[in-house]
Amino acid sequence: MKFNVKQEVFVKWFALVSQAIGAKTTNPILKTVLLEAKENNELSLRANNDFMEISVSFPADVLEVGSCCIDNFSLSMVSKFDVGKDVSFSKAKRLTISQGGRSHRPVYIEPSEFPSKMICEDYQEADNKGFVAVLRKAFVSVSSLSDRPIFQAFHINPETKEIVTGNGDSITLFQEISFGRSVANVPAKIIYPLLNQIEALSKNDKFQISLGEVNGFKGDIWDEESEKFSVRWEIVLNSIQGEFLQGVGTLVKNYLKKEPVLRFSIKKHIIKNALTICAAYHNKASVDGKAYQTVLKHENGELELSMEIKDFSEVKEPLEYDSLEGENFLIWLHSLDLLKGVDSSGQNLEFRFFAKNEPFIILDSEFPNCAYLQTCMVDPKEAN
Repeated sequence: MKFNVKQEVFVKWFALVSQAIGAKTTNPILKTVLLEAKENNELSLRANNDFMEISVSFPADVLEVGSCCIDNFSLSMVSKFDVGKDVSFSKAKRLTISQGGRSHRPVYIEPSEFPSKMICEDYQEADNKGFVAVLRKAFVSVSSLSDRPIFQAFHINPETKEIVTGNGDSITLFQEISFGRSVANVPAKIIYPLLNQIEALSKNDKFQISLGEVNGFKGDIWDEESEKFSVRWEIVLNSIQGEFLQGVGTLVKNYLKKEPVLRFSIKKHIIKNALTICAAYHNKASVDGKAYQTVLKHENGELELSMEIKDFSEVKEPLEYDSLEGENFLIWLHSLDLLKGVDSSGQNLEFRFFAKNEPFIILDSEFPNCAYLQTCMVDPKEAN
């Protein structure tokens, strides 16, 4: 195996595949990247950690075809080489990575020990921008604490055309979504950190997805100079096993059909600013071990968020709304959870409240097919 490649090109694609290198595994081969120098001047990198695989193929000056597995640390050292110059890889009895007078000779592993390629089929073309935007917004209701992995999934059901996430305190439901052909529970915490790269890699190029027990995302990057697709990348990961809770999406849809007792439209920055203040007091109260409560109150056309911390402070934040209809109303809220829901939204929001001890709905004008449902806090008087 022998090839030359620009330093910055290799570093870019290694950074992508390295996210599938097993960090905590005890299996040495899963801590490596498989390099394959192929005919037609093509270099392939592939990493696999037993539940996700990332691969990429791109142009390089291949002098001799071949392959080997190199550990993550040794490959990361290429980022210390000079930008704009070629890096040479040559494998005989030893592997040599060199640039000018600089030379590294790491130990390599034969590729026969590397896991077989994860196969994902039945791809279909998709709108990468729309797909990424939907998952970003739905992530707000992915659980970070639950010991049930199914609560850490994007539940995508092409039969009902829905994407649902839920964590016990909130549910995000997208309707009329046309992604994929099979039901999938895509691991949210694994794919979410890759969304920026998926969006950037396929911004102006071909993007395809496949959903099911095995999920795939891949793209071809167009090269203007050669007028052909010069880079191919693919991310493959298994679905989380188990069934998503039945009726979660139906619960949201039922509330959407109900007539609210209070409905108002408001700019995001107004409600976010008030919630940020309440969240700061919330954190202060938690540190000091003091009791607190956050209340949303509507009385005779006046809308406000208020917070009381026993033996410390009382806070009132008037809310300037765009439109409002409904009766006088009061409800206790989780300010931190609500701030997360608002923060993931667009600039124009609609809130719908149904009863003081029932969940409420937030609608986002930028995502008309999405509804965010959040539970409220129980009236302290009733709790006692």
